[in-house]
Amino acid sequence: MEKALNDLIKISKKYKKQKDLEHLEVEYLSVFYEGKDFGNYLYKHLSPYFVSNGSSMGEKNKVYCFVLESVDDYEKYFVHAKKIKHYSPSENQVFQKAKYIISTDEDFVYDSQNHCIIYTNRDETIIFSNRLHYNQACKRVIRDELIYGLVQSQATPSIMLHSSCAVDNTGKAILICGDKGAGKTTTLVNLLDLGYDLLSNDLTFVKQVDGKIWVKGTPESINIGLGTASKFEQLQDIIPENERVERS
Repeated sequence: MEKALNDLIKISKKYKKQKDLEHLEVEYLSVFYEGKDFGNYLYKHLSPYFVSNGSSMGEKNKVYCFVLESVDDYEKYFVHAKKIKHYSPSENQVFQKAKYIISTDEDFVYDSQNHCIIYTNRDETIIFSNRLHYNQACKRVIRDELIYGLVQSQATPSIMLHSSCAVDNTGKAILICGDKGAGKTTTLVNLLDLGYDLLSNDLTFVKQVDGKIWVKGTPESINIGLGTASKFEQLQDIIPENERVERS
């Protein structure tokens, strides 16, 4: 196992030197990746919440995304690894964490669902995935790096609220807080129907800067249950025919 993990470190060093990498500045991160298609994929799935073209301000953590078609060959080295639970806004998944640590600053995690290995080293995160799962695996790691960066690493950290959020045409936001099933999404859809824009459906980041309250959404699509959809005529098309009920 030690040799296999050291091989991955050597591969990462080789790829960083020899590969023609694209570069994208994302809030709090500098992302290096292969192929322009992945940059377009990030814009599609993470904007408008996190992606920006602005120049880097201060020191940023680096994320490298590499295609490694043989990534699943390394799964055998994680068979007896420590199992760890990973929680994010959209996933609750068990990962396999290598027992062998190269140093106190380095770590390896194998994600069998997304067919990738995540290698962290000080201020760098390196993601290896095969071409089939590359976009999704790398996007998920970048998304979570951004989310946890908002609440942990900034001079003015954010707090996470279980809430929906809509924004009017002046940039003012309405937070809709409540337990599961309380009607957050239903209220949100009503606001969207009135001309508001969607910021978030389930999780919103809030922080205070210079006496003003700022909010930021999460880069996740809105999830609408059948109960909510059934209340809106314009959402009937998303309901399977066998689940539809006659509207009075």
